Amino acid sequence: MVKEKIVGMMIMMILFTPGVEGQEPADENMVMSCDDNEGVVSIRYNPVFEIGEEWTVYLEWNCENDVDFVVEITDTENRTISITNGSGEDGIVFPGYTFYEEHFNILVRFWVMNDDEEIRMQEIYIDVNKTAPDDLKNLWIAMSIFWIGIGWYMKYMYEKKENIEKNIRALKEETGEDEKKN
Repeated sequence: MVKEKIVGMMIMMILFTPGVEGQEPADENMVMSCDDNEGVVSIRYNPVFEIGEEWTVYLEWNCENDVDFVVEITDTENRTISITNGSGEDGIVFPGYTFYEEHFNILVRFWVMNDDEEIRMQEIYIDVNKTAPDDLKNLWIAMSIFWIGIGWYMKYMYEKKENIEKNIRALKEETGEDEKKN
């Protein structure tokens, strides 16, 4: 009876446990000047590029001059956006298939350019990561199977011990009856 309850509880835990979510890293912010008159470009990005998901660089600007903003992921891709009309906001998107495997400390350069002349350049490092929920879900399933196996083995050993003790009692009773007959 206890065995069925434990198995039932384990099955319910496995079936109804919600997906495991990894902690999302917070977006990071950076400010770059875009002209000599206190014009700025505010940049917001996620420091972790998840494989299979888009990686977006969000921009807000307040610049007097029309400039180009360039994002370059070293040895991979470049994206350029024109910053015009004094102020505004937009974003640059890199597709999820930009990377196929995990990497750490990938160099990303942000440039503010006026025609072909560099006004400002900033470098950051990002990590390319396989989506955490898949990794954690697989780990959770493997550990559940491991502990269920340990539980079944403990049950097997307990039943084996009980069976041996029962046989020993039966032998003692038999031996005791034989000694009484003699």
